[in-house]
This record gives sequence, structure tokens and C-alpha cells, in this order.
Amino acid sequence: MILKLFKYDFMNIGKKLIPFYIAALVIGIINRFLLLTSDISRLEREENFLAMFGSPLLYFAYFAVVFGIFCMTVFVIITRYSSSIYGNEGYLTNTLPLKPSQIILAKLINFLIWIFISYFVIFVSLFILFPFEFFIRNIIKDPEFYQDLNTMVKEFFSSKYIFISILQLIYNFFAHVQSILIIFLSIAIANLFKSYKVVVGVIAFFIISIIFSFISASVTYSAMRNLDVPVMYGDIDPIIFTSLRNGSITSILYSIISSVLLFFGVHYLHTHNLNLE
Repeated sequence: MILKLFKYDFMNIGKKLIPFYIAALVIGIINRFLLLTSDISRLEREENFLAMFGSPLLYFAYFAVVFGIFCMTVFVIITRYSSSIYGNEGYLTNTLPLKPSQIILAKLINFLIWIFISYFVIFVSLFILFPFEFFIRNIIKDPEFYQDLNTMVKEFFSSKYIFISILQLIYNFFAHVQSILIIFLSIAIANLFKSYKVVVGVIAFFIISIIFSFISASVTYSAMRNLDVPVMYGDIDPIIFTSLRNGSITSILYSIISSVLLFFGVHYLHTHNLNLE
């Protein structure tokens, strides 16, 4: 049953987001097609770099679509969760043979998947849209730049920075989980009121976000107080590496703990204060 609920939500969200994905990819493909059909060699001789990058109108349309993807993703998370739990669909959702924790978890995973799909589509469409190879070939002509870039990449992947980067990726994942659960909790709090639910939800979101952000900043600072930023871009000093590692691990642990607390808060309100309209 939980898979059916997941599939239903997944398809419902897809109907709203996929048109934006298609628009972003189509704009990128059109821009790249215009570049392929244009006289690139002539543009290079004339140093008409703006024309080499494609149509400014297409870039404006693309970034408008990307902005729409971000806005629509947040909007879908809010409206889909609110309507399927506390709205008209709530009667059906909450009568399913599922525990409240399973319902919340299914929706959390669903939203996470669509958020990362959005990131992936934006990343792919950006590389289709923007002619990076033309930019590198024509703007950056210094041979030493490529030697330095190659050296920097090798040092990065052979150094301890890669470990810090992996920790940051893990932290970003749990930070997204925390953000979604803050939205869930804000909606659950707003549902406690019979009127001005939108206002209450917005206020609750900002208050909860500020509280958790303040605690996160304090905890991370205490773990990274020995970090010397001006010298961190050279060879990694053991003290600097320890500070970065401790700060990243502390941030991960804090995000996990806060996500668990938020989850139980949402679960408690869902179980004891469910108010269907």
C-alpha cells in the first residue's frame, strides 16, 4: 500500500514539474543548435563572444524556467503535502492501512527524489545551453591556466579535500531532509488553527528556520573555531583539516538529530492533532 501511495504522489508531482524540465532542456537544445549552425570561425575572428554564446533571449527564457522550477518545486511540496494530509484528499490518505510515520516518510522520500531530479535536469540543461568549450577556447588562452588547472584537480583528488567534499555532500543531503521536515512541521502547526492558516504557516516556518539555523551556526562554529581561512587554500595543515572535518561531521550529526526531532514533531501533531476540513 505504501508503494501505491508513493507512486500516486510521484505521478502527481511529475505532472506539475516535468513541463518545466522539458522547457529547460528544449531551450538548451535550441541554443546549442543555433550555435552549431552559425559560423563559429567568423565569430571567433571577430571576437563576438556574446554571439558565440547564443541568443540572449534564450538565456533569459532559460533562467526564467529555472527560477520557475525552484518555485514550483517548493510550491508542490507545500500544496501536495497540505492537500493530501489535511485537505480533501486527507480523508483518503489517513484512512489507508498505513502508520502515520509511513505516510510522512513516503512523502519525504518522494519530495527528496524530485528535488534531486530538478538539480540533475538543471545541471544537464545548463551544460547543453552554455557553450563552455567555446568559452574556454576563446576567453582563456593562457597555456599556464590549463597546467595550473590540471595540477589543482590532481591535488584536489589526491588530497584530504576529497574527504571533506564527501562529508559536505552528506551534509547537504540531510540539510534537504531537514528543510522539508521544517515545511511539514509548519504545515502541521498551521493546521491547528481554523483561520489564517497560511499566515500561521509562514510565521511558523520562519521562526523554526531561524531557531535551527542559529543552533546550527553555533554548533558548527564551536567545532571550527580553530580554522584559519586565509591559509586553508594551500597545503592542508593538520589543524585546519581537523577543524574542517570536525565542522562537517558536527553539521551532519546536527542535521540528523534535528531531522529526527522534526520528524517526531510532525508525527506527534499528525497523530494527536489531525484536523481534516
